[in-house]
Amino acid sequence: MGPTQSPTDTGRPLLICAHPGHELLLFHWMERFRPHVFLLTDGSGGKNPPRTKHSETCLQSVGAELINTCGVMPDRFWYEAILRCDARPFMSVVEAAETAAMRQGCALIVSDAVDGYNPMHDLCEAIGTAVAVRLGRRAVSVEHLVNAVTPGSGAPVYAEFPLDPAALRRKRAAVDAYIPLADEARRLAQAEPRYLAVECLRKPVFNWPEIWSPAWEKIGRERLVAHVYDDLIEYQRHVRPIVKTLLDAAAA
Repeated sequence: MGPTQSPTDTGRPLLICAHPGHELLLFHWMERFRPHVFLLTDGSGGKNPPRTKHSETCLQSVGAELINTCGVMPDRFWYEAILRCDARPFMSVVEAAETAAMRQGCALIVSDAVDGYNPMHDLCEAIGTAVAVRLGRRAVSVEHLVNAVTPGSGAPVYAEFPLDPAALRRKRAAVDAYIPLADEARRLAQAEPRYLAVECLRKPVFNWPEIWSPAWEKIGRERLVAHVYDDLIEYQRHVRPIVKTLLDAAAA
């Protein structure tokens, strides 16, 4: 496959993002392939307003469609579920995304990639994997690729989509219009210029080892000591058991 070809020529893809705003990194890809989109959190973090409406505007501008508006929950909801090792909300997303993919005839699932930056990013990849496995068990031909939201992902590039000057101008305008993330996106673009100019889909390769020390654990410990957090999410104690539940259920 050439570097600018579509990974699939049938159906509109299903894009699963941990947080609203992640879709901006695939803005031109969305213009081309008009995915159906699932968002997990509303982007409110601990105390900010939800960002969902900004994402809805962005998606509408490229012909993509947010299909789980009623299922978007505050960040706190998800982090509390992780601390309880409660896989049920994540399983609900897997089941809903599987149903949507079947209904829409999606042959490609794209999710956020494991990057160790945020546990929801990491769990988003597990959700994408579980959806693909479940569809495969139904004899549905589907591929799962990932979108690296931060430079921390080790997933190898599968396909690249370079932006021409006109597409880059449209993407920059969309970033500027997404007010809650505009400054953060500009900083990222300065640090990683290719993040705006070249969009990538990658092959998921993370194998969920028993022992792993993601960056978000270290940050969490620092914030626990500073009394910013009341509890600490840990990979081995909280995240990996949820992933195992999702993947075991998908393969059963």
